[in-house]
Amino acid sequence: MAIRNKKTSTIVDPKHATIISEGCVVQGTISGVGSIRIDGEIHGDVQLKQSVVLGGKGKVLGNVTTGEMIVFGKLEGNVSASIVEIKAGGGITGDISTAQMTMELGGRHNGSVSMKESAAPVQK
Repeated sequence: MAIRNKKTSTIVDPKHATIISEGCVVQGTISGVGSIRIDGEIHGDVQLKQSVVLGGKGKVLGNVTTGEMIVFGKLEGNVSASIVEIKAGGGITGDISTAQMTMELGGRHNGSVSMKESAAPVQK
């Protein structure tokens, strides 16, 4: 069961969570079924079934495919996700394909957005 921390809006799945800490740099593709929080850097694609949280100091140079994408940091690449949230200070440079998207004041996106139909409404 995923738990949302209301103060930081991060998703944590205790059984399937991976954390890339600040100062760590990973080169290559990361894939799996769980969740990841990125506070370091990823140079490559990220493919996680559940969720990807890009922390305020986190950076991804590659494409992301996931269920839910929350961006506090910087992402340079395309995103394909059911839900995309760009938080204040976060930014995506690349195309987004999603069913639902929100962007806070102070968030940035440079690229195109393609909205697809959602199979069912998502409740938070």
